[in-house]
Amino acid sequence: MPSLSLRDGESLAGRSKNSPVEKAVCERRHIIIKKLCHRVITFTPLSVAQVRLLLKVALPQPVLDLPAALALIAYQQRHNYAAYCSHRKRLLAQLQGLRW
Repeated sequence: MPSLSLRDGESLAGRSKNSPVEKAVCERRHIIIKKLCHRVITFTPLSVAQVRLLLKVALPQPVLDLPAALALIAYQQRHNYAAYCSHRKRLLAQLQGLRW
């Protein structure tokens, strides 16, 4: 299988995550990670930094252009805000249960 990147088919910005290219990239990443984990766990004790370096070299990195970077930042902000709201809601519910 030739080396694929997200840029070959579709960019990160607003595209379907079910495209054949992205599925192939995810499948390939899964296989590589599985093989690396097996080798790391069974043969050599590697540090987290060493495993990260191996993964960085072994996995294709998507190239981010401006629209893709902006879409990624927007996603992260939405995700962080949703987490903030959820944690705040939980905390307020806990505080209401306390007797002052």
